[in-house]
Amino acid sequence: MDLYSLCAPELQQKLDKGRAYEKKKLEEKAEAEKDRFEKYKKELELSGKMIPEDTRAIYKQFKETMMEEETKSHDEQLYRTVGTGLETGCYQLVAVLTHKGRDADSGHYIAWVHKKGGKVKSMIF
Repeated sequence: MDLYSLCAPELQQKLDKGRAYEKKKLEEKAEAEKDRFEKYKKELELSGKMIPEDTRAIYKQFKETMMEEETKSHDEQLYRTVGTGLETGCYQLVAVLTHKGRDADSGHYIAWVHKKGGKVKSMIF
């Protein structure tokens, strides 16, 4: 759900610049990925490893090779220093705290926390 429409006009104006910048960066990233995919296909063709007429399999293979780079890029954005960059009003969930027990004073609390590198760590309290 996009809460932007529920924000006061002053806040919307404050967020517009960051949202426009993020949209532009996403479009540039998508275009760069298209170019890299085409280059990847050409490299496969030249090496003789091209899978004829199976673009889906080739794209899956391409995404697997790009996974480490995408994870690093995502982590840099997600864990950047607070206060840097433009405000967009967009957030990502990085932790969840759950409780199992009769009441808040008994039972177990479990924290599920995203760590750098795409890993999830759970801690029981």
